[in-house]
Amino acid sequence: MAHTTFTPEGQKTESFRLLSGHKIPAVGLGTWQSGSQASHAVFTALLEGGYRHIDTAWEYGDQNEMEMHPGWRNDQMLQLCRMNGIHVTAYSPLGSQEGGRDLIHDQTVERIAKKLNKTPGQVLVKWGLQRGTSVIPKSSNPERIKENIKVFDWVIPDQDFEALNSISDQKRVMDGEDMFVNKSEGPFRSVADLWDHED
Repeated sequence: MAHTTFTPEGQKTESFRLLSGHKIPAVGLGTWQSGSQASHAVFTALLEGGYRHIDTAWEYGDQNEMEMHPGWRNDQMLQLCRMNGIHVTAYSPLGSQEGGRDLIHDQTVERIAKKLNKTPGQVLVKWGLQRGTSVIPKSSNPERIKENIKVFDWVIPDQDFEALNSISDQKRVMDGEDMFVNKSEGPFRSVADLWDHED
């Protein structure tokens, strides 16, 4: 990452420079489907956590965001974006208990977190950053919001990074069926059609 800044509390943060010349903070707060808890989470993130990137993609439509975490690495798409100079922001970097991909309690993630004296959430956020993506973990818990941005003064060692990259059973949290699939008409009549049979 090319740029380092500090929050008012002295917490180190980093950012990525986009092709446009603008900078995007490396860690932001995901707000999609946060409902009534979103405003409190945003307040905590800005004032207490030092965040400068709040995901509001729901307001302006498509952004270069894609689901990405050790349980769904999305390696081919990330490589394609890199080859074309496109920066990727990873949503759902922590996986999702509700979505059937609970990475916070994954044995590999927990083992690495314990070894590094970090939380599983911090390990998952750092994994995304070490891959060169910005990340937007979603939380409405004030302590986790503040914890998720404290990922800039350490690294995941190569061996542990590779262990995270080797998590099997790759599975999306969001398959898009509810939003994009119409089984009777339209271009996407199944999840496989939507994702070009990648799964």
